[in-house]
Amino acid sequence: MEAKAQLQEPGRKGLAKVVKNFAPAWFASVMGTGIFAVTSKCYSCYWPFLNNVAVLL
Repeated sequence: MEAKAQLQEPGRKGLAKVVKNFAPAWFASVMGTGIFAVTSKCYSCYWPFLNNVAVLL
């Protein structure tokens, strides 16, 4: 029973508990997706199909 009490952190509730366990790779992949979407939108004037890629992302 004592071990279970040590695992629970007081003050952490809901979303904060979930986000605490995210790996740094998760944040890198989210940033990479955003960068790819913005870059695709910028280069869509040269290659029009990239506009669809940017909107999809």
